[in-house]
Amino acid sequence: MATHRHPPLQLNDGIDIPELMDHVEVLQQWLKNWRILPSNSKVDGKFGPNTKASVERFQSLRQTGNQFVLEALQTTGTVDQKTWAELLKVPLDEIEILPRRSVDVPSEVDGFDIDRIIGGASN
Repeated sequence: MATHRHPPLQLNDGIDIPELMDHVEVLQQWLKNWRILPSNSKVDGKFGPNTKASVERFQSLRQTGNQFVLEALQTTGTVDQKTWAELLKVPLDEIEILPRRSVDVPSEVDGFDIDRIIGGASN
């Protein structure tokens, strides 16, 4: 039974999707606990370039002999179910991946027709 519920995380989460800030903060704190994210780094809930680099470093260090996920982690910079399990030091079946909400991109912004602008750029 899953006891940890987190969405997959990627670059700009907590920035583009503010609802993910709490999950990014959990990620950043665990990266600090692993001494991957520098101790002077802020736990700010924003998945920026430093957090992405730290996730990639963590994943690259978990290539063989993983305790909680048998196969090696892929170095992607995104936090999937396997990365969460290794990070939180729990078996894979204890991680439930929550669905991500999509970011709505309006077709018109303050009177600008984005589709027309993009379509005109390719001409």
